[in-house]
Amino acid sequence: MLIILSNYVSLEELYINEWLEEEAFEQYEERCSRRSPGSPCFPKLRKLSMIPSSGLVASLLSSVTGNLVDLRLAVVHTDQQIVCPALSHLPGIVHLELEFSDDTVFSAADLDHLSKLSKLESLRLGCMDAAAGCYDWLTDQQFEQLIAKLPQLRHLVFPSVGKVLTFVAVESLARSCPLLEKCELLWEHDLSTWHASEAPLFPNLETLHLGQAKDHDDKEIWGFRHAEAGNYARLLRTLAPRLKDLCVRFNRRLSGGKSGPTKKALDVDIDEEIDPDLWEARMRRMRDRYARAR
Repeated sequence: MLIILSNYVSLEELYINEWLEEEAFEQYEERCSRRSPGSPCFPKLRKLSMIPSSGLVASLLSSVTGNLVDLRLAVVHTDQQIVCPALSHLPGIVHLELEFSDDTVFSAADLDHLSKLSKLESLRLGCMDAAAGCYDWLTDQQFEQLIAKLPQLRHLVFPSVGKVLTFVAVESLARSCPLLEKCELLWEHDLSTWHASEAPLFPNLETLHLGQAKDHDDKEIWGFRHAEAGNYARLLRTLAPRLKDLCVRFNRRLSGGKSGPTKKALDVDIDEEIDPDLWEARMRRMRDRYARAR
């Protein structure tokens, strides 16, 4: 199928959301190698979504032209030392989504390859298991080195990294990506270390999703029982005054030993200036909660 599709001169978008076996790619690679330089595979392809094994990513991406701007890969049997260098040769990519096997462990060199995609406006990184520790080695400085080279970012999804990243990483993200509109930082955050600045940290941010949100005593910031919950909510609004969507997540162990994402809204009383629809939704949740508690 790939061989036939590669001859479609007018094809601009290709989505194959099934795992493709190596044999199919080997035949495709052999056919592409016999093409003349003036007759590339997928000459007008702009959007590509596939589930390949990592050993085949390089041959696949090397066969497409520089027209590719949107790439989404769920890579199985991951060897990121093959995947990331192949991506660095596609400087025109604007939207990139990468999902890797659970046992993937990235290195600083892998992130350096990603940092060469300076035109990125949307970057989504993830692991197939939400609880996997793909990036547990990452430091604030290494995160900053990646983000500093992606000034056009408007949408970022970064997976759980345990407790290794701090508010320093959040500040570096704000400095490097002033256009950011949607951000999902799915690691654990200690909100007691967050602080306001003279100007809004994220002036254009409308959507913010966090992993766990706790304080210095390792207490979750939920509901009205936490004495500082209102202060944390007001701080978030100060840092991102255009914020419309706030979600705090955490992972819990489900039956059968599998991990699953759970979402909670930050349920706090900000003040009378809050959006009326949000206020009504909050009151409705409270009434439902009290009704269930009876």
